[in-house]
This record gives sequence, structure tokens and C-alpha cells, in this order.
Amino acid sequence: MKQKKFLLLYIGFLSIVFFCMFSNICFAADPKLVTTITGAFSKVKGYIVKIATSFVAVAVATGLLMRKFSLGDEKKSIERTI
Repeated sequence: MKQKKFLLLYIGFLSIVFFCMFSNICFAADPKLVTTITGAFSKVKGYIVKIATSFVAVAVATGLLMRKFSLGDEKKSIERTI
């Protein structure tokens, strides 16, 4: 009986020690490396958005110009495919 109480107390003490020892690792803030990488990805995302915006503008303008300066062949080609 005495050995069982001692074992239970020992396991409880070890679990408290391990909890306190590993809780600093689990609940730590972002390290410097993670913050640096996150900032770099944010900058890259900004550059990609700027480039994509200009590409979209060119694509829309090209589509509008193609539609405006077409010779009316779209209706004929659509009717032929149907």
C-alpha cells in the first residue's frame, strides 16, 4: 500500500515537472526566423499582385480590342460549329 502511494506520488510529480518543462516550448512566441520568413512571403505576395494586375489589364484590353475590331466572323463561325 505504501509503495502504491509512493508510485502514484512519483508519477504525479514527474508529470508536473514535464508539464512545466515543455510548456515553455509549446506556448512560445514566434521566433525571429518565422517572423522574417512571414515578412518575406508578404512582400512576395505584394509583388505578385502588382504583376498580376497589369497582366489582367492587358488581357481585358486585348479582348475588348479583338471584339471591337472583328469583322463579324464570330457569328458565322459559331453557326458553323452548331
